[in-house]
Amino acid sequence: MTTNQATWNDESKTLLTVTRDTDGWEVREVRDSQIVRHMRMSDWHRVERVLRLGHLPAIDPALAG
Repeated sequence: MTTNQATWNDESKTLLTVTRDTDGWEVREVRDSQIVRHMRMSDWHRVERVLRLGHLPAIDPALAG
């Protein structure tokens, strides 16, 4: 399963990509064709929260759960 969500503003394009695997979900934030953050999450509700925000929070990936 792969999900993409794109947002644009005057300066850049942000793309969130969610990929499902056996360990959970990998979420990548791509801005202007560069991966700026990525996180692996085991809780779908956290993935939903990121999709609502439109970006990955700047937190320690070890806390992603």
